[in-house]
Amino acid sequence: LPALTLIPVCPNAAPALVALSYSWKTDYAGVLTPPVEIQQKAHAACIQREFERAFMTSISFEHDQATAVFSCSGAAF
Repeated sequence: LPALTLIPVCPNAAPALVALSYSWKTDYAGVLTPPVEIQQKAHAACIQREFERAFMTSISFEHDQATAVFSCSGAAF
């Protein structure tokens, strides 16, 4: 059998990064935004990855546990 050659869909695309997922305990789901500490952790992780900002891509709730997933955008320098 001939060998398969994989061609990237977008050859100039950056490699995929693991999503940044943070959870916190909450008893109030009326405000759909993570605590400032969580936002700061996500931002710091994006800066470490050489991006300018973090943005939340999803948020979920299960009982008293909230989980937000963040991604990064923008070139840091």
